Formats: sequence, C-alpha cells, structure tokens
Amino acid sequence: MIARLHAMYQRSRPMLIFLVIIFLAVNIACVVLSAIGLKNISAAHWTNTRGADTLWHPYVRL
Repeated sequence: MIARLHAMYQRSRPMLIFLVIIFLAVNIACVVLSAIGLKNISAAHWTNTRGADTLWHPYVRL
C-alpha cells in the first residue's frame, strides 16, 4: 500500500518518508493498545471448576 501511494505521488521522497512515519505510528499504536488490553488477561484467571473438560472465566465461557 505504501508503494502504491508513493507511486501515486510521482515517487516523491518526502511523501515516502511521511507514509513510512504514519505507517510506523499506526502499527506502534496498535501494539501498545493490544498490550494494554491483554495486560489484564492471564492464565492465572482461568479456573477449572466444572470438571476436566470445561474451563470457566467470568467473561468467557468455553
């Protein structure tokens, strides 16, 4: 996608730098938000209270 946009702007070097910076910023933000979301979920919260075949969690039932 970056290559297509770079070509669309007549292979402008400043536009390529801008696109790469935006791409990295979006990806870093996604990783940070995912890490924050997954921080509270750990294997210790999963408990087996109904037998060997069923796992129970307050938010998810398997």
